[in-house]
Amino acid sequence: MLDKACLTNIQARDLTGKQLDLENVAERVALVINVSNAGNQTPQNITWYNELARLSEEYRADGFTVIACPCSQFGASKASVAEALRFYKRLGVEFTVMEDSNVNGEDAHDLYRMLKAGGPDIRGNFQTAFLVAARGGHYVVQRFDALPPRALRSRVEALLVGADLPSLQTSLKTRIEDSY
Repeated sequence: MLDKACLTNIQARDLTGKQLDLENVAERVALVINVSNAGNQTPQNITWYNELARLSEEYRADGFTVIACPCSQFGASKASVAEALRFYKRLGVEFTVMEDSNVNGEDAHDLYRMLKAGGPDIRGNFQTAFLVAARGGHYVVQRFDALPPRALRSRVEALLVGADLPSLQTSLKTRIEDSY
């Protein structure tokens, strides 16, 4: 568990350089995942971006958010901001995309230092996802390695139903029950 102040004190910027307000994560369940940058797209990467977009779209109204962190540490060249914005627009990405950041080593972004909490390094883009859920004055952080975004669907649903989001729990629980 992490104290809420740990996350809200982290400085982060989106793809355009605008300061991100990580405090609003306190009201949501967040999927934080390092992704390939827009300059390194393979059919598999595009599939994973599409899966993230579907998760974001499906659960956004229920208190879920995706924070994608492009990373060039795994051999990819960085795209310009304009190229990246065109790429994300073409894919219909509506979730938060941070500026290119390191996820390992001395230069790792503070968000990743906190989420990894001394755990193993991340092996590649789309290889590690963290689900972060508010619980009282703390966050519960779950790490998932080597799972595609779609494999996290049931975990996202469980966290949303159990998260400290009383106004959203009933509608999501009803929606889940109605789908079975």
